[in-house]
Amino acid sequence: MVSVDASNSSWGNIDMHRSAVRDDLERRFEAALEAYLSRNLAGAADGCKSILDVDHTHFDSRYLLGLCHGRAGRADVGMNLIKRAIARGPSLEHYDFKRGLLTPRKVEDQLQFREELFLRYRLFQLVDAFLISYPKCGRTWLRLLLGKYVIGPAGRSDPLEVRQLTYSNPEFSSLEVSHDDFPHWKRADSVVTNKQAYAGKKVIFLVRDPRDTLVSYYFQYTKRGDKNLANDAGFNGTLSDFIRHDIGALRSLVAFYNAWARNRDVPHDFLLVKYEDMISDVRPILRGIVAFLEWPMRDPAFFDDVVAFGSFDNMREIEETNALNNVRLQAPMDRDPEGFKVRRGKVGGYIDYLQPEDIRYVDQYLQEHLDDYFSDYKRPAVPSRLG
Repeated sequence: MVSVDASNSSWGNIDMHRSAVRDDLERRFEAALEAYLSRNLAGAADGCKSILDVDHTHFDSRYLLGLCHGRAGRADVGMNLIKRAIARGPSLEHYDFKRGLLTPRKVEDQLQFREELFLRYRLFQLVDAFLISYPKCGRTWLRLLLGKYVIGPAGRSDPLEVRQLTYSNPEFSSLEVSHDDFPHWKRADSVVTNKQAYAGKKVIFLVRDPRDTLVSYYFQYTKRGDKNLANDAGFNGTLSDFIRHDIGALRSLVAFYNAWARNRDVPHDFLLVKYEDMISDVRPILRGIVAFLEWPMRDPAFFDDVVAFGSFDNMREIEETNALNNVRLQAPMDRDPEGFKVRRGKVGGYIDYLQPEDIRYVDQYLQEHLDDYFSDYKRPAVPSRLG
């Protein structure tokens, strides 16, 4: 029997050609999508048509062409193309994160639903790993640390733009930082419980004691515009009112934590990170995340530089001076200390804000409803000054 080395055969050449064609179509589609996002609808449509001339089964191009027609005022043609794409393409139901958010805003435009769904699907095709948290769990801090790590000692890029940094550096698997399905702008019964979109991905799930999280998020909700984004501009309640509120408070937070506790086996790999452990010593946490993401391991001394860059005092200065010119770490216009992203830095600080009856209410709810996977948070935390 004669063995055939496919790499030196016509079959190997055919495979290489097919791969080159796929890469070329992907580049052309990225250009078409960029044109669509800049509302160059004619350019986007032409790009999609040119791809479909080569591969009439190309799902992304047919779907985007439908969006182009819809945005150009040809809704019937657009929806027909989208439906034809879905009939022959992958299921998008797992990426429908925003419907529970847009519906309360009275967004009835089916095209907007379809657009949101498609853009979320595209994002998931391009990202290897996700850092996910409820707001006010230390996500901006960890994001800053990871971005600084990717940039390296000599880099000068914005460390908050982690996805772009990892996209542009082939040494690093791509990382998206998100709040998943925006549970903080929803009622508990609208929090997404299907996490199949994350199958095959790595997920870092960052959590914090719900009592501290609720206090901190109350100030973001009322002072940084989140209540408007939640279609809840009329909320003017106290902190005591907020923890019992239907949107973005205790019930929403617990529903979000529970959804991930019950779906933690869905991703390819899942890493739980606790804010309290980061406060205790962030260095081993950072090293563990780097190893989890299979990023290149840098010199140990650089970890100290990264940690120093992400110190409370330095982050507060970055926010006060808007040093990064990034809305993610920008001081509130009224300079209210409670409205800052980098606010206090205190584990167990909720005791300074919540009344005893409020603490009892939250404690009882956590004990009765929070998944045992977060057993540390089902008992009262021990307040301690952050160092």
